[in-house]
Amino acid sequence: MKRPLLLLVSVLISVLAVIGLAVYALTGSLDESLVIPGRETTFVIEPGTSFTAVSNALAARGMISRPRVLSVYASLTGKAGSVQAGEYRLKADMTIRDMLDAFLAGDVELHAFTIVEGWDTRELLAGMAANSAIRITVSDEDLLRFLSEIGAP
Repeated sequence: MKRPLLLLVSVLISVLAVIGLAVYALTGSLDESLVIPGRETTFVIEPGTSFTAVSNALAARGMISRPRVLSVYASLTGKAGSVQAGEYRLKADMTIRDMLDAFLAGDVELHAFTIVEGWDTRELLAGMAANSAIRITVSDEDLLRFLSEIGAP
């Protein structure tokens, strides 16, 4: 009777040790520094992108070495679904944990755009088109239809 109990206790201790080592490896890898060429770089997360795709893109750019570990950690902690889309400025002194925190907080880059008083709609669209940070998703036909619907010239 003692032998099966001893075997069960040994198996449980082994399983707990493996789980402990896995948790240590997961959380420890979050404190590794990002590999950024130069001092900083821009990383864009498009709306609807899965966190696995984000991790793989970071690895493809050489910024992290173990995308699977990051994906598993984010999934297990429920953070994978809370990452916000946007353009992020990643710096060489950031850890993977810092980067993940920025993704969760939505610390995105903001770009200035000045609307000049007196611009008509076409000048506004031309100014927006000249700014590389702005993605225009409205066609001229859409604009004309919208202006007609609201009764604007």
